[in-house]
Amino acid sequence: MHKITTKVEKEYNSSNLLVKETTVVTHEDPSDLMGKEYEETEAKPCNDDAYAMAMKIVINELKREKSPGSNYYAWQSNIAMAIEDTFPQHWQAFSDLQIPKMVNDAAKRFLENLIR
Repeated sequence: MHKITTKVEKEYNSSNLLVKETTVVTHEDPSDLMGKEYEETEAKPCNDDAYAMAMKIVINELKREKSPGSNYYAWQSNIAMAIEDTFPQHWQAFSDLQIPKMVNDAAKRFLENLIR
């Protein structure tokens, strides 16, 4: 008979907030003459407060400055290129001057909605 045991380990920070939950699943196969065991481990962060705090930091940084070289500009450029690269077959109807403006406008709309 195949025996499986599951153990959940929880890690808390100094404020007693759950920051990480690790699930360890141990398999023991008695059909193996050596009684071999192996483990599967899954660790995941669990603190929604930490994510909220991290997003506030990112949003504040994006709001702080929007000039070339800023984080906002870098995000905008990466989002715009992702849009352009995703739909290459659809750009044929537009001029080479229209495409950068369109994808950058879309990226700016996304970022402005994010930092609102």
